[in-house]
Amino acid sequence: MRHVHIPDEILRIILSRFPGKALLRLRCLSKQWNGVISDPYFMNSRSRPMIFLPNQYPLAVLDDKEEDNNPYSILKIKPPQELETHLHAYTGTKVSIIGTFNGLVILSLTSDSYLRTHMYLYNPLTSTSKKLLVMNKNFLGYSNSYVFGFSYDDFKIVRFAICNGSYQITYDVFDLKTSLWSKPQLYPRRDFWFWNDTGMFVNGFLYWLIVVNSIDFEILALNVKEMMFSRIYLPNGCNYNHACRYKGTIMGSQNGRLCMINKNNKTSFDMWVMKEQAWLKATSFTFGLELEGNFINEFYPMCILSNGKILLTNGSHQLVIFNTITGSHKMVDDLFVHFLEAFVWLSTICVFQQEALLD
Repeated sequence: MRHVHIPDEILRIILSRFPGKALLRLRCLSKQWNGVISDPYFMNSRSRPMIFLPNQYPLAVLDDKEEDNNPYSILKIKPPQELETHLHAYTGTKVSIIGTFNGLVILSLTSDSYLRTHMYLYNPLTSTSKKLLVMNKNFLGYSNSYVFGFSYDDFKIVRFAICNGSYQITYDVFDLKTSLWSKPQLYPRRDFWFWNDTGMFVNGFLYWLIVVNSIDFEILALNVKEMMFSRIYLPNGCNYNHACRYKGTIMGSQNGRLCMINKNNKTSFDMWVMKEQAWLKATSFTFGLELEGNFINEFYPMCILSNGKILLTNGSHQLVIFNTITGSHKMVDDLFVHFLEAFVWLSTICVFQQEALLD
């Protein structure tokens, strides 16, 4: 049978009608088909917003596009065999999402028992991964406790190494484009510890929520281009003791601006947005599900979504999308899938168009 060449333009139209799982098989037919399917512009044409949920394993994303009359869904992504093997080999491993770009996910896997952190680049669409780094305990004499931040503008990973039980902190920067480490000259004041283990990137700055002198909340900001640190005070009512009591202080982004959710009591929340170096209260809302006997099923903020929506969770791991504009809410269904038909990104990080690093 004579070979018939199909132009790329026509092949894209044909392939756009196939589901994602079939595309993974069709990539094996020829170099041309593999090239068209793997092209980031082709994948971007069939993408939809997906938001990775923090502290979830297996990796889970929220479909942030609600269809008519259909509930939101959580998609649990089966990790590649290499990561599964790692998790079985190193007991007590903690999986953290450092950041994403162009549909690829940067993961850190920290094993407390072996005092070692592995960093992987992972493609959820193809379920393939590549080991980037192995970080051992002897990094600058510090214990194996790390905090990360990822800047998708220039593909740099900021790593803080922390000496547990003290305020001793040092940091360096890994460039994904060159695979080289650099050590900036300027350091932040060492009078704090980190509230979370990953930072948030918004408009050229990385942000971390920090606890200062064990009593106050502040935000540590890093201008990634200049590598200069600054501090941002939190709105009134956002303090450390309050956050410990109600577990309700998180950062996020809305329309390219840094924002925060602060829980005031069991059912009351405030949302703040940073505008021109000042905090403005965007909205206040109340939410809690009534139980028998006048008890309240208490929820906590988990993630700030788009269009005024907040993802909430409770002690039973139920998930609710609360719409701060309409005051309505919807429960989130749980759905297990083995692949993801989309480019995915964190709610705090946008997609950057470049060639995918993994096929």
